[in-house]
Amino acid sequence: MAEKTVLEAVTIAVAAADLLGEKLAKASSQELLDMEDRAPLELAELYENFESSAAAAVEVLREVHTHGWWERADPHTIGHAYMTARAWKDFEPAAADAEATMRVELRRRYGIDVESTYGKAQEIQDQYEKLELGRLMAKFKQKKDVQEPGQAEGGEPQA
Repeated sequence: MAEKTVLEAVTIAVAAADLLGEKLAKASSQELLDMEDRAPLELAELYENFESSAAAAVEVLREVHTHGWWERADPHTIGHAYMTARAWKDFEPAAADAEATMRVELRRRYGIDVESTYGKAQEIQDQYEKLELGRLMAKFKQKKDVQEPGQAEGGEPQA
């Protein structure tokens, strides 16, 4: 891949990861709030699941502090790690450290200021929403096409 293409791919991956990581963090926060209303036994199980997910995230992020990881990582790997760091940074100090390291390395290696990817993240969100709208419209059209020919939308025969 040409250097410019790699830079673009990493920028898009980081922007998307930033957006998704933030959404995952909000979902995790809501999950923690929802836990308060659970029975003690169920709460213990949910907490255990949360802790094991956090440990898995920390394991994924451990390598971002090494030079070798950055030499091997492709844009997808970088994006996934950044998303994981963003999602867990408020719950795990190791994830917050990984996010800080990634911000420095992204700036140093690729010239990417994560804060400046907001516009790209918004563009990705807009494209996603357009795709979702397109899917809904296609589904509606498909349902409409399934109606018998010669019938109006209300099921009445056309004159």
